[in-house]
Amino acid sequence: MQGFSGSRCVRSTVTNQFKLLNNSLPFNKYAFLTTHNAFAIDEYPSHTGVPRITVTNQEDSITEQLNNGARALMLDTYDFRGDVWLCHSFKGHCYDFTAFVCTLIPR
Repeated sequence: MQGFSGSRCVRSTVTNQFKLLNNSLPFNKYAFLTTHNAFAIDEYPSHTGVPRITVTNQEDSITEQLNNGARALMLDTYDFRGDVWLCHSFKGHCYDFTAFVCTLIPR
């Protein structure tokens, strides 16, 4: 990246953090790698019938995120079309063009 002199995230191998750290602390004292809007994946197909016009945050599938070391997933859930959907939206509303997937099993 031209002109950028700071640190940058790069892909690496997964490390078992409990082998590196003192594992005697309580669970709530550890930090876990978390992916933000884990479901907002590049090139994920639209499930609403309209093209999605929203920002994506991830290049990897959920499985790949976990295989790459993520141990927590941030998921934004919305009441949309009478079901629970994962949306990358704004102002508390999910729209056809910001919805990613319905989280419930079809009835």
